[in-house]
Amino acid sequence: MKCPNCGQELSDQARFCRFCGQRLEQKPTPQPPEPPKRSEPEIIPRWQPRADTENKTGLGQKKIVWVIAALALLLVVIVGALVFLIGKNKVESKQSREESAISMETSYEEDQLDSIPEKSAASAALEPEASSVFEVEPEWGQQEILVTPSGGGTAVLTLRQKYGDDWETLYTCTAAIGRNGTTTSPQEGDGKTPAGTFPVEFCYGLEQPETGIRFIQVGPDSVWVDDGNSPYYNCLTTKTEAGDVSHEDTYSQFTRGFYTVNIFFANNGDGRTPGSATPGAGSVRVLEGYTRTLEPTNGDIKIASEDMNQLLQRLDANYDPVVTVVSGS
Repeated sequence: MKCPNCGQELSDQARFCRFCGQRLEQKPTPQPPEPPKRSEPEIIPRWQPRADTENKTGLGQKKIVWVIAALALLLVVIVGALVFLIGKNKVESKQSREESAISMETSYEEDQLDSIPEKSAASAALEPEASSVFEVEPEWGQQEILVTPSGGGTAVLTLRQKYGDDWETLYTCTAAIGRNGTTTSPQEGDGKTPAGTFPVEFCYGLEQPETGIRFIQVGPDSVWVDDGNSPYYNCLTTKTEAGDVSHEDTYSQFTRGFYTVNIFFANNGDGRTPGSATPGAGSVRVLEGYTRTLEPTNGDIKIASEDMNQLLQRLDANYDPVVTVVSGS
């Protein structure tokens, strides 16, 4: 090519004229024309949604989320129902076992009751009530009502209880005993108090006292039988059962205010079972809560009614209380 300024011939690749320094413009090298592009279909991977289906796919994902949530809720409801049914079955099973045990106990008790002879209503009314529930303290042992004669039909009564190897005094008071002292061979009408150690069986009166031993409530028909020829000798029973025999009118002795509560100790029979006492060996030799002045007795033991209340409050059948009368005049 030639320089447009000076006309000198130059190389086609020169950018400046080597003669006059004129800047030269390069002509672009002609390029062969590009072959026309062919229209090919768009290839879309299977995992990539088409543009026109994206909204549909998003809606489907939301449906899947709701379905999963509904299934989870249903699963929770089913599990809760199963837990409830299992718990209910356990409770019903436990109740069934308890009812079965109660039924067996009731059946056993009814069988036992069927084997016991029927008693009259009057006799049933005199049945001793069970003592209150009491938890025995191991260090405490037997209770003892110790009656020590002091002469002239008087004595000192001491309630004591064994603690380990020692005896602890719980209460003490004055008592009246037989006018003729004590004896190990009592007879009816001898005026002597039986000597020895005898278990406490029950107490009796018009109203339930505060005590831990058995109690029998007496009624208008209640009597103590002192007839040695009667099977009810030395028993607290009723005139209806005892029949026409010699007896003490126990009910009137309480209603007239002579006694508050009395304690029976088994010096001759158990005081309840016909035939348990030895005929003629003494009757109604009991420990009495007396409201009058203390005087020598016919063989029974008397203490003031206030002292009887204190004594009863401390007695408890769980410690197997006994009455011990020391021999003496």
